[in-house]
Amino acid sequence: MTTTVSGHHRVDVSADASDVWQAMRHFGDLNWAAGIEAVEVEGDGVGMLRKVRLAGSDEWICERLVARDDDRMSFSYVIEGEGMPGFNNYSAHVRAEPSASGCGIYWECQAEADDDPESAQQGLQALAAGIAGLFAAQFEPAGNA
Repeated sequence: MTTTVSGHHRVDVSADASDVWQAMRHFGDLNWAAGIEAVEVEGDGVGMLRKVRLAGSDEWICERLVARDDDRMSFSYVIEGEGMPGFNNYSAHVRAEPSASGCGIYWECQAEADDDPESAQQGLQALAAGIAGLFAAQFEPAGNA
C-alpha cells in the first residue's frame, strides 16, 4: 500500500524576486546544489530532461520539466522512473514571490511512499527544506541586508 506524502518549505532572501527567478528558471543549471557529481540535460524548455547523479552514486535521477511560467515565476517537474528509493510519482513545484523583505522562495513536493508514511513524510519535508535552503544560499538572507 502506498501513501501520498508531501513536503514544503519557504526561505526568505533580500534579493529582488525577478533576480531570484532569473537564477531559478534555468532548470538545467544546478551549480548551486552541493552533492551533485554530474548533470546532463536533454532538450530545452518545458519537456526537457535533467539527469542528475549524486556524489558517490552510480544511478541517475531523471527529472522532467513539466511546466514553467515566467509571469508567475514558477516551474514544476517530476522524477521519472525509480529515481528516489522508497518513493514513486515524485513531483515538485517551485516558485519565487515578492515579499516585504525581498523574495520568498517556495519548494513544494509530493510523492507516494512505499513504506512507513511518517518517516517518508519527514524525509520529504527535509528534502524540501534542504533544496530550498541550498538554492537560497546564493542570495543574502532576508533581514541581513
